[in-house]
Amino acid sequence: QAIFSLSVGMGTLLTYACYIERKTKVIDASTTIIGADTLISMVAVLIIFPLTFLMGGSVSEGALLSLDAIPQPFLQMPFGEIMGGMFFLALFIAAFTSAVSSAELPIRSIEGEFGFPRQKAVNYVLFGLVILGFVVLLSYSPMNLSLLGMPLFDLMDHVFGSLLAPLGALVLCIALGHFWKTEQMLGVLMIENKHVEKLFVFLVRILIPVILAGLFLYGIFGEAIPA
Repeated sequence: QAIFSLSVGMGTLLTYACYIERKTKVIDASTTIIGADTLISMVAVLIIFPLTFLMGGSVSEGALLSLDAIPQPFLQMPFGEIMGGMFFLALFIAAFTSAVSSAELPIRSIEGEFGFPRQKAVNYVLFGLVILGFVVLLSYSPMNLSLLGMPLFDLMDHVFGSLLAPLGALVLCIALGHFWKTEQMLGVLMIENKHVEKLFVFLVRILIPVILAGLFLYGIFGEAIPA
């Protein structure tokens, strides 16, 4: 949930950091964003999962859940076509804004590494995303494009979502917790409370890396574990 909703471990947050003022209190902003994101996610779960079970669907459908199970209730309610259209419009906006935030990282990287003007960097990244998007769409077309026995869309979701995202967050935690001076890290984050300092260091150095390592290993061996 944290990896996808908050773009943790993908470099996106580091890109956002380029735009905020140095005096911004990262802990306060993070608490507000995480709290709001979690609240909205829980409300979505309380709505979508019961509807999915009611219609005989399964939450194990993963990425296709919004396309298979969720449209069914809209077909059986008054003005369902309108409500369904509004839902999928909101879903599109959420996905599009997430794509924009993710695209900002390669755009900034191209600007910095090659000295390209922003418009040129945006054009390169947009072209690559369009080509990649069309290729992925072929997974559920009559072509049934697949690789390693999986639809290409599902394979990319597994590799980048279940493997590389937790691994990226794990590497970031290790770099911050063990290779960056604690005093410097806490100074940048403006943490002055001693109890918060100790808790933060414990989380970054020990607890969160252990959890992320577990997620990464589960992404590799999870399907082999008997239910």
